Amino acid sequence: MHMFSLSFVYLFLPAMLLLCLLLPVRLRPVFLTAVSAAYYLLLERENLILLAGVILFDYGMALLMSRCRDFQRLRKAIMVCSVVKSIVLIAYYSVVNQLNGTHVPLGLGVYCLTSMGYMLECYRGSISCERSLMKYALFAGFFPKLYAGPLVSYSRLMPQIDSMRVTLKKIGQGASFFIRGLAKKVILGDTMLTLFQSLQAIPTYDTTVLTVWSMVVAMAFAAYFILSGLCDMAKGLGLMFGMELPDNFSNPYCSLSVNEFFGRFNITVNRFLRRHVYLNLGATQGSMISGIFNILLVTILMGLWFGVSVNLLLWGVYFTVFIILERYVLLKYIDFISPLFRWIYCLAVVLVSFAIFIGKTPSGSLEYLKIMFGFGNNVAAFDDRILYLLASNYLALLVSAICSGNLPGKLLAIIKKHAPKLGDVASIIFDVVILMLATAFLL
Repeated sequence: MHMFSLSFVYLFLPAMLLLCLLLPVRLRPVFLTAVSAAYYLLLERENLILLAGVILFDYGMALLMSRCRDFQRLRKAIMVCSVVKSIVLIAYYSVVNQLNGTHVPLGLGVYCLTSMGYMLECYRGSISCERSLMKYALFAGFFPKLYAGPLVSYSRLMPQIDSMRVTLKKIGQGASFFIRGLAKKVILGDTMLTLFQSLQAIPTYDTTVLTVWSMVVAMAFAAYFILSGLCDMAKGLGLMFGMELPDNFSNPYCSLSVNEFFGRFNITVNRFLRRHVYLNLGATQGSMISGIFNILLVTILMGLWFGVSVNLLLWGVYFTVFIILERYVLLKYIDFISPLFRWIYCLAVVLVSFAIFIGKTPSGSLEYLKIMFGFGNNVAAFDDRILYLLASNYLALLVSAICSGNLPGKLLAIIKKHAPKLGDVASIIFDVVILMLATAFLL
């Protein structure tokens, strides 16, 4: 019963909301913690112990660290132990998944990095360690954000857990976010992923320029709409229960530079790495070589967020080249380049990167890149299978292109600005229509 299933949308969520509204404020965190544990048990029965173990371990280590204020070396050892544990867990499951297809526990990266960030903040003294195990468990394991984030800092989420005010206004706003996220995921994201899988199934010897470009476009749309849809759903559910989660995507395909793209794509992961890795290493304040190394490390880690593999490592290195080029070479000329050209350049760089992303091996990615630029076999041929797939999905591709720039949202915002009441009615109608469409796709 995933949160993008009909049973969740029409049974589990309404019942959960009703019970939460009936409970006094002080009991709502207890209720949501229990619901999160039960939800995770339903989906990941064998991995609930792992989630509980990570939460208990970091909760206990933070308490221990708070009692060792006068022993700096011991505090540092405790922090390092906790951080290494999280890194090892993420790396282990990612590598095993690459080697033999072993299932990666749902939300492993999210709750490990959330706990890691909490431990680092406790170590620096920017926050006090949490005394309530129940509240800490809700902070680290709130079930909607386990799918794709967002990563939320302790200092942002804990005050909201302490005062979970559920109002009709927040429920309405949250429902709108949830419905739009659901539509992104099941209507656009899953459709684009199915198209990509159909294109990828075409034998390599029949692969043409059109095939590869269609594959990278389909995967670019699938990655964005699935991830941003899940994050919007998490944000919506959080609002319904009185907690405001941060945005994790902000129209990344409208970016005018690769650096801006990384600032809009997986925002909270980027922010986490910049805060706990990039800034601690000195950012670009030292020599050019140290600045380049720091950029390289953070960009590679952004790629490895999706899993540990050679291809994702190369994906990070590829983006590093353009980020360094922009920072050290193009920055002084940026004002003389038209926004349209900068957008085309950024979009081209991002789309080409997905040829590396989708390759199962470095050699497979290289083959895709060769075909993309006309150096493979049959590059100019037309395959009826490709034309059929594109013709069958042209409407989904067109809507994906329109929605990737958030044009419907911008149009609704313009209507609300000039005619607030009409805008509110239009927004409600829009949400009802896309909920009906999403329901039809889930049937």
